Amino acid sequence: IRRADPSCHIMASSDVAVTEQPWFSRWIAGCTVAIQQLLTWNAEEITVVGIQAETGKNPATMGEWPELQKTIQRGFEEGRIQGPPDAWKRMEFRLIPLTKLTRVLKDAGGDTYVVLASCPGQHFAFVKSLIGANKNVVMCWGDAEDLANNITGGGDGPTTLGHPPARSAPATPGHPRLDSAAATSPTGRLRPVAPVVGDHVIAWHRTQAFYPATIVAFDQSKVEYSVEWDDGDATGKTIPMTSCALDEPPNRELVSEGVTVLFPQGRYRASEHKNDGGEFWFKGVVTAVKTAVDGSVIVSGHHAEVPKRTFRAYQYEFTIPLQKLRLMAWA
Repeated sequence: IRRADPSCHIMASSDVAVTEQPWFSRWIAGCTVAIQQLLTWNAEEITVVGIQAETGKNPATMGEWPELQKTIQRGFEEGRIQGPPDAWKRMEFRLIPLTKLTRVLKDAGGDTYVVLASCPGQHFAFVKSLIGANKNVVMCWGDAEDLANNITGGGDGPTTLGHPPARSAPATPGHPRLDSAAATSPTGRLRPVAPVVGDHVIAWHRTQAFYPATIVAFDQSKVEYSVEWDDGDATGKTIPMTSCALDEPPNRELVSEGVTVLFPQGRYRASEHKNDGGEFWFKGVVTAVKTAVDGSVIVSGHHAEVPKRTFRAYQYEFTIPLQKLRLMAWA
């Protein structure tokens, strides 16, 4: 059934106000980022799956599913989740009993993906065993590893950021490779992740570039962040979720020819009563990745777009250490 399974509305009400739970906005952000990433890979079918909870035993799991559907649909309608013209028609929402999950997972392969968004906690281990090594299945709930890394809140329902799946296919222009389990980086992440409240990020400002900031709030209904700019600027403090990157160096295996990155170039002066000055960041495209004699990784590339206004330090091409690059979760 395309778009939405009618059974999804059977448990539309709940005594639990899930939208007010500390984990809810992070979970929504994770599911949204996963869907956005799959669309950038031109997925032909994306099935968002929820495992039915037992009445009275998992109130948060029962309440989160209808809220997820509403938020994702609103994201498409308002253009915050972007993709090809028929993107919404590629989506399917299914709320199923655990006994039917194996049947659904069999379809995950090639250009068909499953986003497992909602599952009662007591079934986590069993569901993971069913998924196995299938890289076309994305799990968007919290587990012990997420909690240990302090990227989740508390609660009964899904609490993970939701990471796009690893892919075994070679990288294509604009799509980072996410296929190496052995890769290492300063952060140890094998894929870019969505920032959460409190994270330091490199974010787009409506003028012409990206700037350092800290996320102070997330609006799940609009899928937008509120930020405080490092330089104190009071303008453009509400940004789409897809317009920023976590401020941490990327894993080497995520950066290859054709991948879109953020890179620093040039500085701007402080302006009275406006900001304290700082560093410009721009969106670029990688053209080459080389390892130097000392083992450091050097990345070359060029601006993805020519800035509307150039500046003294502007150069179309760049060559900088990998450590200075940043990756957006949906690039």
